[in-house]
Amino acid sequence: MGVLPPPPPPPRNDGSASLAYRPDIDGLRAVAVLAVLGYHFFPRWLQGGFVGVDLFFVISGFLIGGLLMDSLQNRRFSFLGFYARRVRRIFPALLLVLTSSLAFGWFALLPDDYETLGKHTAGGAAFLANLLLWNEAGYFDVEAARKPLLHLWSLGVEEQFYLLAPLLLWGLWKQNLRIATFLLLFAFLSWQWNLSAYRTNPVLDFYSPMTRFWELFAGVLLALWERKKTTPFPNLTEKISRSAEKIARALLFRIPPPPGQTAAAARSALSMLGFLLIALALFKAKTNGFPGKQALVPVLGSLCVIAAGTQAWLNKILLARKPIVYLGLISYPLYLWHWPLLSYSRIILGEMPHRDFRIALLLLSVSLASLTYHLIEKPIRFSNKNKTTKIAALCALMTTLAIAGGEIWRHKGYKHRWVVDKIAQSQRFQILQAVRERFPRAISANDHAAFKTRYGWPASFPNNPGMAMFRDVGGKQTVLFFGDSHSGHAYFSVADHNAEIGVNTVTMGSVWFFDKTRPSFIEGLRDFYWNAIKNDLSIRKIFILTRRFHFTQADIDALSRPGVKIYMVADNPFIADPGFSNYALLQQLDRYLGEIHPLCPKFLASCQKTESAGFAFLHRSRAEATKEYEKHLENLRALKGVTLIEGTVDAFCGKTECPFFDEQGYPLYWDWDHITYLHGAKRLVDKVLRPYLDEPS
Repeated sequence: MGVLPPPPPPPRNDGSASLAYRPDIDGLRAVAVLAVLGYHFFPRWLQGGFVGVDLFFVISGFLIGGLLMDSLQNRRFSFLGFYARRVRRIFPALLLVLTSSLAFGWFALLPDDYETLGKHTAGGAAFLANLLLWNEAGYFDVEAARKPLLHLWSLGVEEQFYLLAPLLLWGLWKQNLRIATFLLLFAFLSWQWNLSAYRTNPVLDFYSPMTRFWELFAGVLLALWERKKTTPFPNLTEKISRSAEKIARALLFRIPPPPGQTAAAARSALSMLGFLLIALALFKAKTNGFPGKQALVPVLGSLCVIAAGTQAWLNKILLARKPIVYLGLISYPLYLWHWPLLSYSRIILGEMPHRDFRIALLLLSVSLASLTYHLIEKPIRFSNKNKTTKIAALCALMTTLAIAGGEIWRHKGYKHRWVVDKIAQSQRFQILQAVRERFPRAISANDHAAFKTRYGWPASFPNNPGMAMFRDVGGKQTVLFFGDSHSGHAYFSVADHNAEIGVNTVTMGSVWFFDKTRPSFIEGLRDFYWNAIKNDLSIRKIFILTRRFHFTQADIDALSRPGVKIYMVADNPFIADPGFSNYALLQQLDRYLGEIHPLCPKFLASCQKTESAGFAFLHRSRAEATKEYEKHLENLRALKGVTLIEGTVDAFCGKTECPFFDEQGYPLYWDWDHITYLHGAKRLVDKVLRPYLDEPS
């Protein structure tokens, strides 16, 4: 394996085979956590702050890799010892935050949200949060704000890496193999997986450990390089290192450094280059297609800063400053506390809190993190007194918490809690549930399973029931609803109606079907749908329903075949301006209905009952809705070989306006353009589609 480096310093008082302490790395931790906090609390100011997690990954890989290599070299490595240290490092603060979130949620959350919190608590306690979130909404979706434990996905990735790294390094060491060569290969494979996934399945790419491990492996490789282990292609590596130093000096130092200080100047230049790359990511990274190629920028930046060492100018004067180092020391509990505080505030208020309130939450996060670090984390982590008892107690408590979360999940969020009973006394509960419930969950899961049985479903496709469902009533004929999410929301009422007349119903689509940012995935999805339609000869009617105009004449020609009728359905009118979120809608409904979250008035004056003037815009004028449709209908009328079904404006609008509620007071929409699966879709069937569904094929 090459010449071994000198032995590392003696163990610290926590029993670990210690690295030489580097305050600048704690300073880099501070940069990482401040980036994440900046993105969450002030997203308009720091649009790429989410890359702070990528900095954490590199730092973790560097420190854990160095710790493991030093332990192996000194023959002090122990799997039990390694995982015991991880328990003392990770469990104390996590237990406190999970318990607090679960306790507060008992009083603050409705059943659906509390059920989800229970699931995420179990996942967080088992370090599987990223795998659970994999099949839910993406990290950047609006609904993500309603998940107080969303941020634990990154902890899941790290802990999964900690399960792999000791086994991998120990195995390579024992077999006397070139460690860096194999780690570089694993990192490359993970990187390639990331590149192939970010276009086809961005949610998988974000949450999967296999698409993120390359970031941690990058830190491990840097730790190995610093210990002068054998590197892959040593001559090439040396040439690249020298070239990088020359480039850095040429870019950042116009005046040659004093004699004898060339190496120091090069390290400072490398650190500056790293800071520039990190700054570029913080202000330019885009949520679309991340991590993908974009993650390489913050990863390289953090590698440069760490590799520059403690004596690099920026590392010494900025990262090693005591206030910055202290933020780094409390960065872990700070990361844990900040998101539940912000998420619960958004749930209770129904919107992003005011700037001043966010600043107060930020200060509270820092205070709680500091208290957690000094009163909980340090006494458990750094004291050897009753060490075995502490570890056993921590494991027992974490197991208990995982079971508690699982029970909340199993019991559907305990529907008879005080907060639920209080809200359920009014119509508001039924209305908000109807708005928030996009699909009937049990039905969509069953119908998606039926779709997979009949047509198949490639493993590379997202596990999203709304994309493809099938209602099999044993009929000889099948009606297809094809398009984006709008066709999916009409599906349930259409399927109910067709079941009464003995006709099967299938829906295929998704907005991803038209997403040009992911061409390889879209081509695969298109081919799959096209083949499924072509091979199912029972499909005799095809209804195309999309938000605005997506389908082309070529698409219609591809779907056409003898004996099949194709209908193009004019979309329902929009109830608000495009871009208005379901989250904002819930806020407006809360205020309009006059019954705010029961915890809110107790400590926030802004939560008092108000008649929201903004609610008026949920009733669009008929003239505005009709004008909005002129271009849409013009495009639909130009298509040949289809029957155009108009009348949606008449179905959803009165003589002068298009209301949000139906005549019984139930919502027709669950956001600014999607109709509710029950009341809105039933109106679409009864007032627009019924004659075409009933006519003979």
